[in-house]
Amino acid sequence: MVKQKVVLILACFFMMLRAAIGQSLQEFKNGKEYFYKEKGGIGDHGTWGFALSVSNLSNPAAPNSNAHSMTKLSMRMDYKRYRKEKGKPRMFYQNKSLGDVFAILGSELKSNTGVNQKEGSTISTFIGWTSWGWNVLVTDRAIVAMGFNINDYVVGTRYYYRDINGGIISQESKEPQGLYYGSGLSVFFDYALSEKVILQTLTSYTASFWRPVSLSYATVDSSYPKPQFLHLNAELQTSFKLFVGFDFSMLINRGDLPNDTRRLDILLGYRF
Repeated sequence: MVKQKVVLILACFFMMLRAAIGQSLQEFKNGKEYFYKEKGGIGDHGTWGFALSVSNLSNPAAPNSNAHSMTKLSMRMDYKRYRKEKGKPRMFYQNKSLGDVFAILGSELKSNTGVNQKEGSTISTFIGWTSWGWNVLVTDRAIVAMGFNINDYVVGTRYYYRDINGGIISQESKEPQGLYYGSGLSVFFDYALSEKVILQTLTSYTASFWRPVSLSYATVDSSYPKPQFLHLNAELQTSFKLFVGFDFSMLINRGDLPNDTRRLDILLGYRF
């Protein structure tokens, strides 16, 4: 069922892209106007977005990496306030914590096992991810903006060590883990594909500087280097206020313990 939904979302993505590429040159030049004008579009006044997501979590560095690969249904809320003029500001906020809570509860009700009994890795948000930028390059088709982000990341792993018969010998949760706050560089890129479709992307790099909370079941090492994070986002926004896209988040582990947690979300949403 999950794989079928991924295929459906990707099919919608490519159908809209194909339709966009077939537009005239004049439509390319004018295409971004709808998405930034003050009234009736999704620009200066800002909009909220709600998206369902097919989310895959993985940790290739885990001793038993297969147990750390999980695909689930979740959701994301976001807020965008973009302007098109050179030098003007923009802001993009997103949060996945509520959707992830429901996904975890649904998984536990289905499997009838405890949350703390499962082997796996996770990366999510608490308050959310926020990037601000200022337009530094504006053309008929494209806008480039640069700025900064203030993000939080919830990360954690649980490793099981088993005997030759599959029985659990021990379990542990080590660094990096907990709730991290950080900041770093954000780069926005928008490209008008047509009057109906525009591509909006965000690349952000976050260096964490504070961990206010550790996981209750983790082995805490306060001297362990704080991780950094990479976040990539790309969305096709349409004049119908529907959008499709993806989020990719990756933990950059600066220590020597095995943790390379990453997350990919395939999104299908609507803007209000």
